[in-house]
Amino acid sequence: MCKFLCITIIGLYTLLYVSCNPKRTEGNFVMPTKKNKGVVENFKKACFFVSSQKEIDSLKKVSKIDIELPTNREIEQVRQITDFIGLPQNFGIYKGNIRNAMAVVINGKRIIIFRKDLLRRIDRAGGSEYWSSMFILAHEIGHHLSNHFSTDSPNSKDTELEADFFAGSVLCRLGASLEETIKPVSFGFLTTSLDHNNHPDKKSRVAMITNAWNSTNFQLNNTFAVPPPPPDDDIDFGTQSIFTQEDFHLMHDDLLNNIIENKSYYELEGIITRIHYNDSRYFNSPNNIQEIQVEITKDNTGFYENKEGGVKIGTRILVQVPTGEEMCHACILNYLSILVRGRKIRFKTYIFGSGLDSYMFYLEKLKR
Repeated sequence: MCKFLCITIIGLYTLLYVSCNPKRTEGNFVMPTKKNKGVVENFKKACFFVSSQKEIDSLKKVSKIDIELPTNREIEQVRQITDFIGLPQNFGIYKGNIRNAMAVVINGKRIIIFRKDLLRRIDRAGGSEYWSSMFILAHEIGHHLSNHFSTDSPNSKDTELEADFFAGSVLCRLGASLEETIKPVSFGFLTTSLDHNNHPDKKSRVAMITNAWNSTNFQLNNTFAVPPPPPDDDIDFGTQSIFTQEDFHLMHDDLLNNIIENKSYYELEGIITRIHYNDSRYFNSPNNIQEIQVEITKDNTGFYENKEGGVKIGTRILVQVPTGEEMCHACILNYLSILVRGRKIRFKTYIFGSGLDSYMFYLEKLKR
């Protein structure tokens, strides 16, 4: 199934890479409104996401692109990237009648344009809620913030790798795993396996993104800021009560029943700051998340003898999560949708052993 999915994804998105075209006369930009489309025409400098050299040559001849306002989801995605890195959004984003996506500077205005359904299609194909589309946006934002359009003869290989490094670092900070970060490139969404004079090949780009992610992850360690809420924070994924006996392999049934009956468990609220994946090739489960790190924002536990017995606000604890093997298909999808960095949750957990680890058996999504 995985092999078939990869082949399907590659078939849909292979040979995507970027071409910069600085040889244009200064053009015209009309901003769209809710009722009327805007237009970009005769643009001077642009970088394209396309699927072949033939399309590059074709797009370089395009004189006019109709554009529309982005959706709230797309605006929120861009806002999260710029807010989290602490830089102003000195560019506009629009949907347009183009093949894939492009970054352009026209009359001094920095613009990102993408096909209407591009971001959602890439997320669906990559099996991601939003990380693949976040990579594309971060990559294009990297071009603008790095001022890659300031020269008439940019070196495409260097600028594309710089934008990849920027995107890899940003996605790590936002909470994407390494696999989620490199997926748009490793599956061929944005590059080919061939090396071109002006375009880095897939191997080079994956290596650059991996380097960026690993470097950022090392720097962050356990001292990074709390991630922002995910773009789907308004969606209600429901409540998951997880009492599967098989999941409590570290406990005896009598002990677990006693804990639940006497309410001798911790009921906490907090924000997911890290997700630790089980990367064992022998791990066969619908959920490859092994544990999450949560920064505690509230302690609702009722069994303390005094107020000093609670979990200190701001403490980050590791929580082992159930595999979800006994859940229904819809339940596991909701469950995994909740387990995202930046998500605020309410959960019940049993702390065992030395007190440094805990095991979750109830999970509820909260709105930040």
